Amino acid sequence: MDTKTVTELAGLFGVSRQAMNNRVRALEEEFVDKNEKGVTVVTEAGVHELEHLYGKVVTAKQEVVDKPTLASGQDKTIFAMLSNLMEGKDQEIERLHEQIVAKDQQLHMLGSQIEIKDRQLEKTSRQLDQQQQLTAVALQDKQQLVLELREEQSKGFFARFFGGKRK
Repeated sequence: MDTKTVTELAGLFGVSRQAMNNRVRALEEEFVDKNEKGVTVVTEAGVHELEHLYGKVVTAKQEVVDKPTLASGQDKTIFAMLSNLMEGKDQEIERLHEQIVAKDQQLHMLGSQIEIKDRQLEKTSRQLDQQQQLTAVALQDKQQLVLELREEQSKGFFARFFGGKRK
């Protein structure tokens, strides 16, 4: 990466062209130049300065490509470390998956238990309603008998003995 225009930098940093133009004008002259078309461009050092100002790295991919590759011994060591790390992560993922399956089974079992309890509550509620209805009928029967008994007691002896017709 040699130089970048203001428009290119605005796109990389995710700011407006006008905001980037103001930043570029504030840079020291050593970071700013003009290209063959007379367009203002920022040098690589200037881009690093802008990265520092914005707190965002936009040249990381380019730098990684530009760096010389590591020695093969270091590559193997890093590869082995990454492989071990990935294996550990795979085991952790598998363990977490098993936990999720176990929790799903527990939730299913709890759901069925709740269903059973709901049915039991519904049955108990029906039985309670029936009991209340029977109690109400029994109370009415008792009141009716009490009324009939009072009527009979209010009649005289002969009226009861030779009595009237029953209802």
